[in-house]
Amino acid sequence: MLSSKSIFTSSFSEQKWVEETTAIMKNTKQAKEVLVSVFEIPKALRSVNPEAYTPQLLAFGPYHHFKPKLYQMQRFKVAASTKAQSEWLGDEDETFDQLVAKIKQIQLSIRTCYQTHLDIQKDTLALLMAIDGLAFLKLVHSSLSYYKNPRKNPFDFYGQSPDLDMILRDILMLENQIPMVLLIAIAEKCHEPYNNLQYFIEFIEAISPLQSATKVSASEIGNYKHLLDLFYRLICPKEDGPGSSDQVEIPMPCDEKVENSSNSSDQAPDCSVFKKFLASLSNFQFRFAALPEKLLKLVLASLELLGISAQDFFDKDRAWIPTASQLVTTGVTFSICEGIKDIKFHKKSLVLELPVITLNAKRDPGKILSSKRTTEVILRNLIAFESLSKDRSQSLPFTRYTQLMNGLIDNAKDATVLKNAHIIEGDLASVEIANLFNGLSETIEPKDRDINIDKAIKKIDRYYDNTLRVKTNKLLKKYIYSSWRFLTVLVSFLLLAMMFLETFCGFYECNKTVRYKS
Repeated sequence: MLSSKSIFTSSFSEQKWVEETTAIMKNTKQAKEVLVSVFEIPKALRSVNPEAYTPQLLAFGPYHHFKPKLYQMQRFKVAASTKAQSEWLGDEDETFDQLVAKIKQIQLSIRTCYQTHLDIQKDTLALLMAIDGLAFLKLVHSSLSYYKNPRKNPFDFYGQSPDLDMILRDILMLENQIPMVLLIAIAEKCHEPYNNLQYFIEFIEAISPLQSATKVSASEIGNYKHLLDLFYRLICPKEDGPGSSDQVEIPMPCDEKVENSSNSSDQAPDCSVFKKFLASLSNFQFRFAALPEKLLKLVLASLELLGISAQDFFDKDRAWIPTASQLVTTGVTFSICEGIKDIKFHKKSLVLELPVITLNAKRDPGKILSSKRTTEVILRNLIAFESLSKDRSQSLPFTRYTQLMNGLIDNAKDATVLKNAHIIEGDLASVEIANLFNGLSETIEPKDRDINIDKAIKKIDRYYDNTLRVKTNKLLKKYIYSSWRFLTVLVSFLLLAMMFLETFCGFYECNKTVRYKS
């Protein structure tokens, strides 16, 4: 008897499995090209922000197609595909039938693009993919037309237009991708100028928060796995030349510290004792009581002259990379580079080059969309696709870029520094920018290293750690933190002694001076 967890069901029998597997194995070329490209998001990653990975309005492809909540929009997809059919293929019913027949011929190639086994019959899959594929292409094309002519309703093929941002967020999700092999099959059946996918590039350039770093011709689009893969390659082109996957020594990931703080002997002191001591001294009537507080203010003022803030001084561990505001205090400036592959740090001129990223609170009239929520969906799904589509021998430049930005932006002050340097454009508030990148750090750690970004990180850390400000801070911490327990005991003893003295003097009126008559 088959296990209840078996893939075999009433609609997918062992005989069908034998037939499909035999067909794949007989076609040796297809068997060798079993390359998964449409992945399911792991639960650990999805749990961070489920709405960023799960379609909320439209399902494209078999993963979410028959979910009751999303199937309510089936009429909208049918209307979009019908509109595309009449404009691109012709009104004849046999034209659509020919498209479905062609999809049946390549249905094994389509199945191999999906990470999980598709428990769907051949006829069902062919019809499903024909409707979803046409609707997908029509929505991309209509959105681009709306970008070029905002006055025109992009969804005039449907009575009541859904939210544009929601539709495009669903289009850009990894689990909603339509394999390129299917999109090409549909394009080949279309009339000019719809028989090529050149508008995919225009669409991506209109919605991307980052500028494209490479050019792709219409003839090359078929080499990519799907729209999100093309999106990724426009931002992160393949590295050319030897050493593109070389490994370099880098600091620990974003959420880790340079030093191991688990050792109890290195833990930061409890400053509450010192605060209580100074507060008690200020209540005394003796002239020398204000001296310790004045000395402390003098010490902190001296640290400020050296560029060391009180927060930096009492924060024992520094993160894996200095923040933007910390770098500015040491003379580092920020400059614009073309793309992620061009990120570098110039030690002589103290310039860190970063690509421009546009972040808006609401949709920018100059783009199809660029709101914070949509940008987060784009960034998270590009990170997920990069991580799931590469093995351990390959670098993850986009993931590393988002981690670099998270390291540079710790709070709103850091985001403002990058906005003033025009590295970050748009009207999104600085605090929202910090929250966006800090949230992305909870996703995926790179399996490998990206050579140009990590070289820049290594140079930045080396420069920053050798500045007078940081060296002085380390030297002071070395001696203060090594003896903080003794100082705590000493201060506690002095505090008790002063409290006793205050009580004693209050009882015996020590502050009064007796004058003797001559």
